[in-house]
Amino acid sequence: MREAQPLRRAHVQVREYDAAAVEELPPRPAPGEPQLPEIHPGDVACVGPLLLLGMYRLFGPGLFPLLVKSHPLVLLAVRASVPALVAAGALVHSGQMALWLALLVPIPYLFFADPFYYWAGRRYGDRLTNYMIEQDPRWQGRIAKGERVMTRWGFLAIVVCCHPLVPVPVSVLFFIAGDSRMPIPLFALSSLLGTFISVASLLTLGYLLGNSAQAVVDTISYYGGYLSAATFAFIFISFFFSMRRSWRIVREREAQRQEKNR
Repeated sequence: MREAQPLRRAHVQVREYDAAAVEELPPRPAPGEPQLPEIHPGDVACVGPLLLLGMYRLFGPGLFPLLVKSHPLVLLAVRASVPALVAAGALVHSGQMALWLALLVPIPYLFFADPFYYWAGRRYGDRLTNYMIEQDPRWQGRIAKGERVMTRWGFLAIVVCCHPLVPVPVSVLFFIAGDSRMPIPLFALSSLLGTFISVASLLTLGYLLGNSAQAVVDTISYYGGYLSAATFAFIFISFFFSMRRSWRIVREREAQRQEKNR
C-alpha cells in the first residue's frame, strides 16, 4: 500500500512558530466585542476637516463680541455668523464697510465644509447614516426629512436651505447629494449660489435696520469682554453636560451588550 502523501499548496509559505512565540501574539477579541474600523488616509482627509471645523465652531461665538466693532472684516472671515452679517450690513449702511467686501469675504468660511459633507456622502453613504442613527435616534427623522426635501426639490433645495434661518440641516442635504451622486459641478453651483444669497439677504437686513443695528453693535462691543467670558463659560458648561450624557449612553449600551452575552 502506498503511503499517503501530504498535500502541498503552491505559492503558500508555511511558517512554524514555537510555543513561546505564540504566547507573545496579541489576544484575539472575544466574539461580539466591538472592533475599531481600519482608518485610511482618505478617511482622515474627508472627516478630519469636519471634526476640526466642528470644534472651532463650538468656541467661535466668543469671537463676536471681541471683533464686531474693532475688526468687522476679520470677523466675517473667521466667524461669518448671522449676527456678524447683520452687523456688517449696518456698517455698509453707515459707509464704514464696502459692499463688495461684505459680500465676498464671508464666502470661503461659509462654503468651506460643503465639499467635505458631499465627499462623505459619496464615500460612506448608508454606512454612516446607519451609524449616526444608532448613536442618536433623532438623526433618523433629520435624514428622512432631508431625503424628502432632496427628492422633491433637488438643486433648489440646496440653494434655499443654505440660508441659516431655514429649519432644515443643510449638511444632511449635502451628504444626501453626495450619496445620490449629484454631479459635482451642479452641487458646487447650488452651494455657492445658496451661500451668496444667504449672505446678501442678511446684509440687506442689517442695511435696512441701519442705526438700530449699529446701536446694538456698539452696546455689544462695549461689553465685549464680559460677553465673551460668559459665552465661553456657557460653551464649556454645555460641553461638559453633553459629554456626561454621551458617556452615560455608552455605559448603558455596554451594560446591555454584556447582559446579552451572558
